[in-house]
Amino acid sequence: MTQDGTLVVADGRGVLRFERTLHHSPETVFAALLDPDSLRAWFPCRIDGGWEVGAPLTFVFETRDEHDARSGGNGLPPTSGEVLAHDPPRHLEYAWGDQTLRFDLSPTDNDGTLLVFVHTFPDPEEAPNYAGGWHQLLDALDAHLDSRPADLSKQRNAEITASYRDLTP
Repeated sequence: MTQDGTLVVADGRGVLRFERTLHHSPETVFAALLDPDSLRAWFPCRIDGGWEVGAPLTFVFETRDEHDARSGGNGLPPTSGEVLAHDPPRHLEYAWGDQTLRFDLSPTDNDGTLLVFVHTFPDPEEAPNYAGGWHQLLDALDAHLDSRPADLSKQRNAEITASYRDLTP
């Protein structure tokens, strides 16, 4: 299994897919998808709202250090979304503006988790940028779960994103 993302185009929209094997239980990984302190360690922004299906969400970009790859969100207005599916610890899906994020978790034989992450977005031409970002963020999720430091630098983001430059429809 590769750590790299793959792209397909469906109904004119880009669909990025990543598979990651994490050395933690689905319950632990699922909690890191929802917990504000965990999200702060790896996700690009704060998520305000409840996690019931149909609940409104607000994505708030907090000010980050200028060397943090997530600082691209500095000054952006909040974005609305909605919880589309919530089935702990197996499935979480939500709309973020005109995009959707889907997390499917299944247990592995070694007490870990297979995480399948799918990001659907309007413009498939944006795939290299999104792929580089999500690749780095999923690396940060893995590091957070392992209590290791994550490299969320802009330099690392540029390196990863460059590896996806040919990922176009």
